[in-house]
Amino acid sequence: MKNASACIAHLSALPGKARAAVSSAQRQAVQTAHQHARSIVPVRTGALKASLTLRTEDQSARFMARRYYAVYVEYKKPYLRPAAQAADYPNRLGRLMKEVLK
Repeated sequence: MKNASACIAHLSALPGKARAAVSSAQRQAVQTAHQHARSIVPVRTGALKASLTLRTEDQSARFMARRYYAVYVEYKKPYLRPAAQAADYPNRLGRLMKEVLK
């Protein structure tokens, strides 16, 4: 019965740990993507690069380009998609969830 109690206690803690792992993975991935986008964004005047902003909130994080022409630059010379791919969110989340489930 002692092992069953420990198992139940471990399972009870999983939702909170999983939520924290997902939040942590998301924040890390968004920060990585933001840094990568800033390093590869095409620069003509610097306004687009300066408009790349990172926002973090309680359970979420996101980054964005705040210039109207950002989408056109992305179409001609992608910088957001490669940044998102460099963040490797699915694998990062998988590694953290394995840690949580140990």
